[in-house]
Amino acid sequence: MAAHVLLTGAGGLVGRAVAARLRETGITFTGIDTARCHPGDRDSVECDVRDIHRLHELVIDRCITGIIHCGAYSGPMLGADIPGSVVAVNVRGTTNLLELARIHALTRFVFCSSVSAVGPTEKPCGEDVMLHPTTIYGATKAACEHLIAAYGESYGIETVCLRLAAVWGPNRATVCALGTMIKDAVAKRETRFERGGDFPTQYLHVDDAAEAIFLALTANTLPQRVYNIAGESAMTLSDVADKVRAALPNARIEIGPGGDPMYDWQEEFLITAARRDLGFEPRVRMEDRIRAFAQAVSA
Repeated sequence: MAAHVLLTGAGGLVGRAVAARLRETGITFTGIDTARCHPGDRDSVECDVRDIHRLHELVIDRCITGIIHCGAYSGPMLGADIPGSVVAVNVRGTTNLLELARIHALTRFVFCSSVSAVGPTEKPCGEDVMLHPTTIYGATKAACEHLIAAYGESYGIETVCLRLAAVWGPNRATVCALGTMIKDAVAKRETRFERGGDFPTQYLHVDDAAEAIFLALTANTLPQRVYNIAGESAMTLSDVADKVRAALPNARIEIGPGGDPMYDWQEEFLITAARRDLGFEPRVRMEDRIRAFAQAVSA
């Protein structure tokens, strides 16, 4: 296991949860992010993944031995009008980190990929599915998966990519249908989506995502280079709305039929391999955390 971890994207949704998990277990880490680092956070410094010189300084000065890479444009809804920037951050930034691992002989590289790397699917799938992303964001994640596998094979780096399903939690800053339903219920607003009720979704709570990343960091062996990481079994957005109504009886939600135009239609992502090799099991009950989410946004 890496003795001192470099955690990218430490100010983001997943990065903050991973940082909390590392602190719980006493693993030393240095978190990096751009402007989202929290003042007074002794574990984090401001650094852009495109700044290769600063990255090298941190690895040398802090005796970094492993990397958890959460930092990126985090979703197809971000950067659609500046695709070159998405590629520069997601692909070039990842390449910079892989170079750190190669040059400094780091022991493990854990990468937060996404189910967006896969593209549309017609049946439940494991990790051996062919990648055919339909968005710039998904294409950058697919490209990074290939680069990471190649660096691992070529330079003997222990690498692993975790294909995270839709991550949710009260600190998510980007658009999230589940988060919108909860926030509207707290504000006593009606939620109305013109379409999307039939859309299959497999929400992954941020705490389960952080646990999967921790397990990948600390596993003795990594039999595969890629793992699906998802929450409860796939359900439609209408089913999710029912869970919100059950947890928050004042929720008023109307959803039209059909898919979600923002995301690929994807069937269930199987987590059999993650269960077997990492001991991963999604433990968050959506109903419980819906209530906690509502309490957090109403505080």
